[in-house]
Amino acid sequence: MDVSVQTHESNVECDDVLNDPCRLDVLKKTRLMGSKDEEAFDRLTRLASEILESPITIISLMSSEKIFFKSSYGLPEPWVTSREAPVGGSVCKHTLAGQPLLIEDAREVDFLRGFEVVSSLNIVGYLGVPMITKEGVNLGSFCVIDRKPRSWTDREVNILKELTNSAMSEIELRLAVNHLEIERDLRERFVSLLTHDLRTPLTAASLTAQMMARKELNHDEIQHETTKISVLIKRADQMIQNLLDRSLIRTGEFLPLRKEPHSLKSIVEAAVETASAIYGNRFEFSSDHDFKGFFNREGIQRVLENLLSNGIRYGDSSGIVKISLTQKSDKVEIAVHNNGGTLSSDEQKKLFEPFQRTESAWTSGQRGWGLGLALVKGMAEAHGGSARVVSDILSGTIFYVQLPLQ
Repeated sequence: MDVSVQTHESNVECDDVLNDPCRLDVLKKTRLMGSKDEEAFDRLTRLASEILESPITIISLMSSEKIFFKSSYGLPEPWVTSREAPVGGSVCKHTLAGQPLLIEDAREVDFLRGFEVVSSLNIVGYLGVPMITKEGVNLGSFCVIDRKPRSWTDREVNILKELTNSAMSEIELRLAVNHLEIERDLRERFVSLLTHDLRTPLTAASLTAQMMARKELNHDEIQHETTKISVLIKRADQMIQNLLDRSLIRTGEFLPLRKEPHSLKSIVEAAVETASAIYGNRFEFSSDHDFKGFFNREGIQRVLENLLSNGIRYGDSSGIVKISLTQKSDKVEIAVHNNGGTLSSDEQKKLFEPFQRTESAWTSGQRGWGLGLALVKGMAEAHGGSARVVSDILSGTIFYVQLPLQ
């Protein structure tokens, strides 16, 4: 990157990248910010100093507030001990534009005038290569610093690029390992939750049956207790059915459905009535038409059951969950809207995957398997439709399910 093209606009671009939530989320997942010295990275900064004959070399990771020196060679005090610096007045921040930054003489570059770090480190020649993941996420820079003017050759730039690739290979490995650890933790939590949730209704049914065997009950009492057992077994059966449906979804198959002519409005009204009996008068439903079509009534009810319960569990604790039906060309769109906490773009991408729960869902104390929204998506697609989510501070969180009317 020719420093002569550094403008106010490019600085704004770097700030946008710096503060991008997705970038910061990936940076967090590396678990490298604030970590200890590691030979895997120190070897690269030593090698860069020797090959490029530069007194200072640094591998920098950038959060929105500070630069963390994951590895450095030749860096003086106090930075070699503190291993961090404010990101605002750093030269490395400008590699967030996505291209190598070549500076022959920092003393003659307008946008660096007044940068304390330039004078403190006596930066004159500077070469920085952005550290970008395979997915295009810019985490920081690998830079070399000279204390004299330096005309960087193509060979030198390519050498630093190759060393940066080596550093990124190590970081990509960390991301993969960390992801596997997270997946392992999720599986362990899921198995624990599954065992507890399946055991609860089965144990309750068993205890009820034992009580019936010990006591003399009249006809009404027997009918009451057998109904209770039936409900408990049905609850366990529904959990098993969810797991079977999940298996079909995961293998890319459509859920087997029997579709019959129904009024979608009547299906939604019935679901809202049931949810209101459980959660109280917390729902507001609007629709101008019946929207008659071929639907699997039980399947759509399961979709609404998941979306309405999620709206209550994770939305505003005292707010209203709004449901609407709207025609979109040859499709009808179900929208379920709550004003709870928003979801990050990364969470939105993974939300419909089996066993995926957001961080806020885990910390909320609400029990769940992370299957509900996967079933919503699978049921919508089995109808030839789709499911998506939109979540932001202004609108709250809205789940959309589109179903064909033909």
